Amino acid sequence: MNNTQMMLLIGAALLFSMLTLSSNRGIVYSTQVTYESEHVLTATQLGDAMVSEIISKAFDAATADTAITNINLLTSSASFGHNAFEVYPNYNDVDDYHRFTKKVDTPRLGVFDLYTEIAYVNELNPNQVIYTKSWMKRIKVRISHKAMPQPIIIYYFVSYY
Repeated sequence: MNNTQMMLLIGAALLFSMLTLSSNRGIVYSTQVTYESEHVLTATQLGDAMVSEIISKAFDAATADTAITNINLLTSSASFGHNAFEVYPNYNDVDDYHRFTKKVDTPRLGVFDLYTEIAYVNELNPNQVIYTKSWMKRIKVRISHKAMPQPIIIYYFVSYY
């Protein structure tokens, strides 16, 4: 084997190793994206399930058993959260879930942390949180996992009317 053939052989081996490294990098990146996507999808499903659970409850403690038309009968935002006699999962109204935390252990991905906040919002501008009573509430569910770079946040608005 002469020097020219040796150089061609070394060049071919170098090109082959670069191609192999590039392919491996692509496979690792693809696997990582798939793994992150699975986390995001699972987190979104858990958040949607939490929202569904919350909106299945009465709008307010004052509306749990009877219809009302006087806004002053609604719970003040300072009193949001479950009462001492209310135990999860037996909450009866939306604002019982204020500052509620829950850990959900999934068989494939491990533990997700859910945190909910409930707030009154301006009926004409639902993105504006207000501290006075309103016929509209915002449900915010934050879902986090140690493998996700940032939490998923789901907003849902519920109105009494």
